[in-house]
Amino acid sequence: MNAVSRTGGQDVELVINWGLGVDSTAYLVKMLEDPSAHGVDLARTMVLHELTGDEWPATRAHASQYVLPLLREHRVRLV
Repeated sequence: MNAVSRTGGQDVELVINWGLGVDSTAYLVKMLEDPSAHGVDLARTMVLHELTGDEWPATRAHASQYVLPLLREHRVRLV
């Protein structure tokens, strides 16, 4: 598997594209809640995130309130 090199010589093995949709959010939360059950090393995981501007205000608020704290708690790199 090719890995993405990041600062400090650590490699990123898993890149998750998170667009605030139901599917990508559910996948992301599953990985954060129990990474070992899915064979995921969160220290080697990166989440790519971009807003298009068409998101519902409630969706953005829920992401900020629930998902971003999980990413911080697990120290997952968010780009």
